[in-house]
Amino acid sequence: MHFFGIGVAVVSLLAGIAWHNPIIAVLGLAMTYLLSWGGHLLFERNQPTALQDPIWSLQCDVRMFRLWLTGRLDEEQSRVKANAALET
Repeated sequence: MHFFGIGVAVVSLLAGIAWHNPIIAVLGLAMTYLLSWGGHLLFERNQPTALQDPIWSLQCDVRMFRLWLTGRLDEEQSRVKANAALET
């Protein structure tokens, strides 16, 4: 759902710019957060951090989306899991 949410954000931002309508961009960002929160609550069963730090949350979503687009998301997940195992 994060990926779909980021896709909605990008499309709505571009549409808002193209049609000179900031409301489209704002509604797209709201949909992005709703989709991300839905993913956390329904699938991941954890609490989203978007309320505590929305900018950091958006940056992380964009980074995850970029890693997915470039085919490096699995590699990053393996790296994070390996680091977590070393910390315990």
